[in-house]
Amino acid sequence: MFKLEDVMQLKPGEVVRLVTKRHVATILPKLLLSFILIVVPFFFVFALFQTGPTGASVFIASVGVGIYLACRTLILWDGDTVVISNQRFVAVVQTGLFSRTVTEIHFSDHPESSWKMSGLLGRLLQIGDVTVTAPGGRQIVASRIAHPQYVQTLLKDAMAVPPPAPPSIERHAEQPVKLVPSVSVQTEPAQTERIAHLQRQLSLLDDASLQRVEQALKVDQIPVSTPPSAGDTIPVRHIAADDPKGMKPMYE
Repeated sequence: MFKLEDVMQLKPGEVVRLVTKRHVATILPKLLLSFILIVVPFFFVFALFQTGPTGASVFIASVGVGIYLACRTLILWDGDTVVISNQRFVAVVQTGLFSRTVTEIHFSDHPESSWKMSGLLGRLLQIGDVTVTAPGGRQIVASRIAHPQYVQTLLKDAMAVPPPAPPSIERHAEQPVKLVPSVSVQTEPAQTERIAHLQRQLSLLDDASLQRVEQALKVDQIPVSTPPSAGDTIPVRHIAADDPKGMKPMYE
């Protein structure tokens, strides 16, 4: 039984587009002969065995040759395979029951392809040959395959499209590295919380208390642009005994 992995190992980015064999009509004559060799002796089985060892030998030989011919025909037909990927053309020829020849031409060599269909039976059954020729003269002929014109069209499409880059290169190409400048964000959650707390406290005061707070802020305000020097006197605020909330400004 033909297995693709037994004849070729796919390369990175390689995709198989077609796997085809010789037209099944090309093996019908041998299969018909095998059928005759296997079935016909059973119609004369009594007459053959009555003749003695000679007739029995003829019966066994005919059936055995028919089975061998059928198996060999099917194995060779299954092994003769043409594989077309997006990178190469591979032809497998099963030369024997346990031997095969694998030939391939890479599309990077820019080969040429052609197809041929001859005879009335070939045109009716769509049987023909596809030839792929490399620049150096090396040639591969896939003979008696089905629909050669379609195979040759698929070959041209595969040779016209460049093979894709390996997955690792594609990934870097699709996702380029972006240099993002680092942004330093400084937050002061304690100061924000204190301001919010003061805003809540101020919203609970009446107008008289708010006026005293404003006066206190005006007196305590020190310009930021001119910080006090070592010799300056900074007023110190005290809280009066009858003013637990500290709304009355008292200074020394």
